[in-house]
Amino acid sequence: KKKKKKKKKKAFYSDDESSKSSSSSESESSSEDEDEEPELDPDHAMLLSSTLPLLRSRNAGVVMSVATLFHYLAPRAQVAKVGKSLVRVLKNNRETQYLVLKNIATLVLSRPEMFDGSAKEFFLRAHDSTASALLKLEVLSQLVNESNSQLIMREFNAYIKDTSRDTVLIAATIQAIGRVAAWHPSLTDTCLRGLMTLISNSKNEQMVAESVVVVRALVQQAPEQRVRIIKQLIKRLENIKAAPARASVIWMVGAYHNLIPQVAPDVLRELLKVFKTESTQVKLQILNLSCRLFLTEPDTCTPMFVYVLDMSRYDTDFDIRDRARMMRTILLTDKCDKLKEKASQIFLGERKAPEFYAPSRDSESFSLNSLSHAVSHHVAGYIEIPDFPEDVPDGSIRDPIISSSSERSDNKTSSKKDEKRMKREVSDFYKESDSSGSEDDSSDSSDGKGSSDSDSDSDSSSSSDDSDSSKGSSSDSDDSAREKKASQKKKASAKKAKQEESSSDTDSDSDDSDSDSDSDSSTERRKKKQEEAKKKAKAAEQKAAAAKKDAPPPSKNKSKEEKPKAKAQEPVASLIDLGDQQGVSSLLDTSTPSSAKPLTLQVETSGGISPQGSKQAAATPTGKAAASMLDKDKLLVHNLLHFANGGGLNVEYCFTREESMYGVGMNTVKLSLHNTTNVLMQNVRIGDKRLEAGMELEPFSDVALLPASSTNSVKIHINFGGKMRSAKFDLVTDKGTYPVALTPSAGELVNPLLLSEPEFDELAKGLRGMHECKLTLPPVDDKPAEEIREKVLLLCNMYPVDSQTEGIYKFAGRDLGGEAKNVVLVALDVQGTLVGRSESTLLSRQIVKVTQRRPDRLR
Repeated sequence: KKKKKKKKKKAFYSDDESSKSSSSSESESSSEDEDEEPELDPDHAMLLSSTLPLLRSRNAGVVMSVATLFHYLAPRAQVAKVGKSLVRVLKNNRETQYLVLKNIATLVLSRPEMFDGSAKEFFLRAHDSTASALLKLEVLSQLVNESNSQLIMREFNAYIKDTSRDTVLIAATIQAIGRVAAWHPSLTDTCLRGLMTLISNSKNEQMVAESVVVVRALVQQAPEQRVRIIKQLIKRLENIKAAPARASVIWMVGAYHNLIPQVAPDVLRELLKVFKTESTQVKLQILNLSCRLFLTEPDTCTPMFVYVLDMSRYDTDFDIRDRARMMRTILLTDKCDKLKEKASQIFLGERKAPEFYAPSRDSESFSLNSLSHAVSHHVAGYIEIPDFPEDVPDGSIRDPIISSSSERSDNKTSSKKDEKRMKREVSDFYKESDSSGSEDDSSDSSDGKGSSDSDSDSDSSSSSDDSDSSKGSSSDSDDSAREKKASQKKKASAKKAKQEESSSDTDSDSDDSDSDSDSDSSTERRKKKQEEAKKKAKAAEQKAAAAKKDAPPPSKNKSKEEKPKAKAQEPVASLIDLGDQQGVSSLLDTSTPSSAKPLTLQVETSGGISPQGSKQAAATPTGKAAASMLDKDKLLVHNLLHFANGGGLNVEYCFTREESMYGVGMNTVKLSLHNTTNVLMQNVRIGDKRLEAGMELEPFSDVALLPASSTNSVKIHINFGGKMRSAKFDLVTDKGTYPVALTPSAGELVNPLLLSEPEFDELAKGLRGMHECKLTLPPVDDKPAEEIREKVLLLCNMYPVDSQTEGIYKFAGRDLGGEAKNVVLVALDVQGTLVGRSESTLLSRQIVKVTQRRPDRLR
């Protein structure tokens, strides 16, 4: 059993990462007395404990974020919990697997104990991408220890023998073996034997070249102990054909010629025979070898050195010629005496042994799980993680701020009283609103929606009957009716006074009473409410009867004015319910008004209701009215068929925004047919139509004759189905057939909708979240309001809403296609914000993007 020891207080948020960081997990478990977790701040410990369950998430991003948090903030002993979760999310798509492996390759550099026992999870799979496989090889080389070294080395050997694998992976495997041999001295001899066997038996030149390069780097670590390997490579120099491998062997002979004094001159003699056929890098190493031997053994190697200089003097490569000229000047002439004295330091200087490091070392300087870390270079916007503060900050700065209202809510007695008082104030507010209304409206609103409609209908019908039967009634009946109404007003005011007195009494009693008397007061209130409801019902019946008998015939104008008031007092649950009531049109109604007048840019909207019962703001204006808002010459014109591709026929099209005779969902498109040739064209018409499902196209009548250099305008009608898809068809002339595709702009897939600002805001409240699209564009606060409205209307077939907010421009339209006829709302802030709202989410996004992509229209 582990002995519990008192935790010593250490530096703020510091981990014990001294000599213990290099030891493995086994040594850490054996030395329990040395590993002691630092004492954490309570908030710090709570952060780590609350995020630990998120490691079970199925989202790789969540797991990677928690791993990043633990890497930077958790003690070393707790970071090991993250390893298994990271290994689990590796079983994902290729992109996610690569990013997770990229972070694991960095984590394993400093915390290899996180993945102890998980080496098999990083073995290469057949479906792994090359990038992921390279990272796996790097991680495997970092995870090698005494317990799994044989397993991983056998796996590396299998990768090398697999000829079906990419040569890049085989070369990376050899480099991984070299890193293992350099980092683990106990495995160096084993790795060297395997690499030498590969050099002698392999027929793959690239594999042999990579093996020789790795062996040379390992020999540099301890050349005196590996003279035998240098001699073996010299023996196989004739069989090594790859230029990098031959250059590496010759370099070792020249660098360590003092270890093999009898072999080095003979190697140079053999190389001089094939000097002219060697590659450039091999010739450079032969030149260096001859220079070294000339300085150490001038008696035996001077003739060979002079021969190499003479051969290099006429070489085709200028690097070889320049180096030979420099060596001849320094070593064989008296022109550079000072350099000649230090020739041994220049040409015989020793090099430091190369360091083996992981390829991911360059990414270690960037924050984990960042874009700069993923691409291994600094990306614009990258922010480094700051260092820990030297002084421990006060824990009170993380305490929640308690407001005065929340402090009062802690007192149960006061909260109950406040709640009761609020209920009474709300009930009194509704009582006052009911009593302050008009006589007819108060009775209608108390009975509900259905009663208000029936009462208004009965009033209108009875008034019409009375007006037909007794047109010559005297003013006495009017006086009696007024007297009755005055008496009813007095009764209502008396009832209101009594109710206020009773409510004030109950208020004073309830404030002073205890919790036991709350139930009695609530029952009394219920009884009073029931009595008031009965009295109101009786009063409504009496008023309805009096109105039928004694009320004078109302004028038409009066009925028009009273109905909106009654409707305005009805509670509305949602926008969907607006169209379900009889006699009331919804804001989403698609009915067309009986008389549509042309509208101008300055539209004054009204929330009144027409005599037919439908809201004027919900009416969709005709196409002619919409077209009259803008100058037709300013509408956008697009090219449909270029004369170079149409046999001299040039066709341009423009959405006229006129009402189509074929249906509400059709767009009217004007085609301008221009004959650019000097020859008469005949029988211009639309041929085959290749339309998608849900699309319709009504062609124009055939143009029998199109004279030379003349233009003829025709109109076609297209139903795009409310989607931005091309209408594909053929234009046919006597010259040939030309396929074209007419693509609408998103702003042409809507019809203008006239709304007032309150109606616009009411609809906008119900179109939030996924139904809202918000983008930015350059500020347009330097433009006048009329110009901004006009330029937006050029892009979108909508009506401007008369907005009272300065700097905000609002536009409304309705989806032209589909069965839903959804409303499309666009709001433009001159500071650079564009918002689109609609249940047709894709359409509103496209409209907003069209406006954003055409800043020249707004500028």
